[in-house]
Amino acid sequence: MADTGARTPLTLSVVVPAFDEGDAIEPCLTRLAAQTVPLSRIIVVDNGSRDDTVARVRRFADRSPVPVDVLSEPTKGTVHARTRGYDAVTSDLIGRIDVDTHVEPDWAARIVDFFTDHGETYSAASGFCVAYDLPFQDRFARAQRSLSATLESTLDAGGDIDNERLFGSNMALSRAAWQDVRADLEDSTAKFEDLDLSLTLTEQGHRIALVPFLSASISGRRFLTPIRHYVRYALREMTTYDRHGLSAEKRKAWIRLTAVTMPFYLVMWIPFRAYDPARGSFSMRRLARSVVGARRLGWT
Repeated sequence: MADTGARTPLTLSVVVPAFDEGDAIEPCLTRLAAQTVPLSRIIVVDNGSRDDTVARVRRFADRSPVPVDVLSEPTKGTVHARTRGYDAVTSDLIGRIDVDTHVEPDWAARIVDFFTDHGETYSAASGFCVAYDLPFQDRFARAQRSLSATLESTLDAGGDIDNERLFGSNMALSRAAWQDVRADLEDSTAKFEDLDLSLTLTEQGHRIALVPFLSASISGRRFLTPIRHYVRYALREMTTYDRHGLSAEKRKAWIRLTAVTMPFYLVMWIPFRAYDPARGSFSMRRLARSVVGARRLGWT
């Protein structure tokens, strides 16, 4: 007798916002196109690039085994590019990564499998990231594998794997959930758009999961920005909590910034800038070039 209970496989498209990412876009797209479970579509949203980003995407699309669309969003800001891309998705699931994200070959399969098995409980999910161009990442990777094993055991035992927020470099949500919260989101560049989406989903009764072994690697270039730029970026977290009226969470964010985030940034200022990812070693010459380059750009 035929199995009349078979479920229709879920479909997944991925949105990639991009601005002046000519050097990074092709490695990102190559990994997306080589997934063990093929994507329905890759949607690159160009946010007004001035370099050859769009030309590179179109050349890639000509040879890609997965359909690749290039959309244009002239209003500057990741939040605007994200919204333009999400609104264009017609598949069951929306994946989201940044241009500097390198996903693992089973990334799409893990997302589809998770939502197939747990989509009635969770509307959104996020995974883990380490930096491929910073030192000392092995320790973070080991900790993430250990946590993933614990989460997997918890899930197999029928437990919960809820997470407070989505991580924009490695995340997915159902298209139904996006449509449910779309009208309640503000397209503000003063907020963390992934945190704002997370809080809005939670306020609307949706649950977010931290999916075991949903792994990717990203660039650590944010840590190489000048301190005033980094602080300005980090302060968006407080703004986001403030606009949701979450004063307790805002206080905790201030504590994290002053007790963890900024001390880490300062302690790692020299080793991160002295590290050569191509050689996997440290160089005083590279550190000197980094300092000189920052001065020329007026970053110091």
